[in-house]
Amino acid sequence: MALQIFKIASYEVENQVDTITFSNIPQGYTDLKLVISGRTTNTNTSYGIGYVRPNGATTNLSGRVLEGGGSGYASYSEVAWRFEPNANGSTANTFGNMEVYIPNYTSANYKSASADTVIENNATATAMYFKAWLWSSTAAITSIDVVRHSTDLWMSSSTFTLYGIL
Repeated sequence: MALQIFKIASYEVENQVDTITFSNIPQGYTDLKLVISGRTTNTNTSYGIGYVRPNGATTNLSGRVLEGGGSGYASYSEVAWRFEPNANGSTANTFGNMEVYIPNYTSANYKSASADTVIENNATATAMYFKAWLWSSTAAITSIDVVRHSTDLWMSSSTFTLYGIL
């Protein structure tokens, strides 16, 4: 049987906001997929920072990152589920895009996720990030917060869509 994907919820920013929350996530799917096209009010010329927080968690989150761009590559660890949307200081009307895949989100095991992100600033930089994430919790994921960094806000036309997979 082929995998099936179902849209659980979608949100498009009309007025700048700091957090997008997917609450009461149905527990009948096997996996989750989160798709983001985002831009923050950060005035940086390349990227802002966002966080994915299962059940609102800010602890017991870790990740490993492989980053590649026009000037080289890097590999490093993180202590959050962090991603890089485009910033308002980058090329006008350009959004960073990200997909997160969370298998077995209802299991009683620690939760893993994989993510890939791309950003572009025509003037100075492009980058791709591949991430392996772990949430050291046995709780089922029932909500997901997508949070901006510091005082930044999600800009108009940023979109956030959560899918369930069977």
